[in-house]
Amino acid sequence: TQIRQARSSDLNELDVLVAAYHQFEGITLVLETRKRGIKQLLENNELGRIWLIEVGAQVVGYITVCFGYSLEFAGRDAFIDEFFISENYRGQGLGASVLALVTRKVSPLNIAALHLEVAKSKARAARLYAAAGFAARAKYQFMTRKLTE
Repeated sequence: TQIRQARSSDLNELDVLVAAYHQFEGITLVLETRKRGIKQLLENNELGRIWLIEVGAQVVGYITVCFGYSLEFAGRDAFIDEFFISENYRGQGLGASVLALVTRKVSPLNIAALHLEVAKSKARAARLYAAAGFAARAKYQFMTRKLTE
């Protein structure tokens, strides 16, 4: 298993993966909006990174990390925004491997904390993240206010 930073030339292949993830999660986005979001992230490293997950020469998923800043953590933080592995490759240890690789990739970027969100109904994913060192913050509840359509 390896990950490589996605490039602009990966846009169409990445869009297919993102569409598959969005269908899996029940996320509805207009094609143009989805592609615009991917393109912005591919073209601006200040916003974050997208890595393609490869097994041999086969692209089997992607992971997206977006950057922010936190006073609480006294520095830059990052959020694993999307993490998708194609169904045929799940349950083989790829998730743990990818999380370790991503942690190594963001460490030199002076990231003080790495966050993620997991659905309460996804116990298997929660176990994976806990095993990778992520801890639930019982004192807090993740909340969102959407500002654009």
